[in-house]
Amino acid sequence: MEIDSKLISVDESQKSIMGVKFNSDKKYRAAVYTISSNMIEGWNPTRDDVR
Repeated sequence: MEIDSKLISVDESQKSIMGVKFNSDKKYRAAVYTISSNMIEGWNPTRDDVR
């Protein structure tokens, strides 16, 4: 996923973002939406932020 020239690793088949796995599709999709929305505003997430 590329947002504002920043790259984060997202693996839909594993439900993971930056190596952090989610145990439900609902939580995974909510996290993807929240992270991507905030990245548009200039936030640069770390792996710890995703946890």
